Amino acid sequence: HLDQKDAAIRDYNEAIRILPQDASKLLTRAGFWEANDRPDLAAADRATAQRMSEGAVWVEWKGKWYPGNILRTENGKSLIHYSGYESTWDEWVTPDRIKRK
Repeated sequence: HLDQKDAAIRDYNEAIRILPQDASKLLTRAGFWEANDRPDLAAADRATAQRMSEGAVWVEWKGKWYPGNILRTENGKSLIHYSGYESTWDEWVTPDRIKRK
């Protein structure tokens, strides 16, 4: 079973590496930690996911609304990461293109 657990945590970590702004990946890994007697790590993943969800927004791009997260705000614009997309799609947007989830 240890090999399966090692493989599982590698898969969870890789999913988080590929989609670092997807809070659901952290919540899934938190479930793994909980099931494997690591409530400390589960709590840390849940806390990070909560902070990410507080920045969760919808962003208008070319007339359509996409889910995303605010990474930071400067000079009246917000740096957005689009959920499910690579960071190459991240962009600075004005408040008129953002609505809270």
